[in-house]
Amino acid sequence: MAAAKSVGKATARATRILILEITGFFFAVFAAMGLTAAWRQWEKIQSGQSAPVSHVIVTLAFALAFMYFSISSFWRARRHAALKENGNG
Repeated sequence: MAAAKSVGKATARATRILILEITGFFFAVFAAMGLTAAWRQWEKIQSGQSAPVSHVIVTLAFALAFMYFSISSFWRARRHAALKENGNG
């Protein structure tokens, strides 16, 4: 019973770290998509096509929010991994 409990704890910890890293990756992809869309909107403005500057601002805010989510997710994964190494988690 103790072995199953130990394996279950280790598996849960590893799964949590993996889920945080996968989530961080997807947030980074969404942030990159937002930056690409902001760049396209900016090019439309520079070429004289009708695209309001507010579209660029909103898109950049979206990208910055998702960058923050990505960084914080990787940060949390690293913190959980460090707790495991120190034996505190």
